[in-house]
Amino acid sequence: VSQGVETWCRVNDFLWDRTWKTINVGFDVFQFGYRFNENFRMFMAAGFDWTHVRLKENIIFERNTSPLTYVQTDIDYKKNRFSSSYLRIPITFEHRFGPDNDLKVAYGPIGGFLLSGSQKFKSDEEGKRKVKDDFNYAKFRYGAFARVGYQSFGLYAKYYFNDMFENSPQQEGLKNLSFGLMLFF
Repeated sequence: VSQGVETWCRVNDFLWDRTWKTINVGFDVFQFGYRFNENFRMFMAAGFDWTHVRLKENIIFERNTSPLTYVQTDIDYKKNRFSSSYLRIPITFEHRFGPDNDLKVAYGPIGGFLLSGSQKFKSDEEGKRKVKDDFNYAKFRYGAFARVGYQSFGLYAKYYFNDMFENSPQQEGLKNLSFGLMLFF
């Protein structure tokens, strides 16, 4: 088993990122639901989710290829960002606690449809360049999320059950996990 994990990691080394420069940002633009009582409500929302992965390696992903392929370059990129954007649709179950209902716990399933993928580079040799493609990102992703918050601030975690990429056997098993801080909970 450890040999298989080690081989998988070596094959996907090109996806190693600059962890503190990789971000996930999302927001909802539409929401409707029903409040059963002052402590529990259920609602469905629609919004957008962006993931920007800052790559360490000097690689360029090839467009319109399956499986996901890339080219190693000699150019030293100051910025190499690999991104995806999704239309997300969560179904939320929210519980409120405390004398003023300030403590909130929310959880539920989440799905999303791919809107676009892109790679943006910046170097002294080439300047800025942006390439748009789906880069074999999953057309539809599904998972679960949980949020815990007090008043307007909180923590969240999202995990998608299906693979990040489709038709890319070497990336099989690569999942998307996001967690962090949230505002206006």
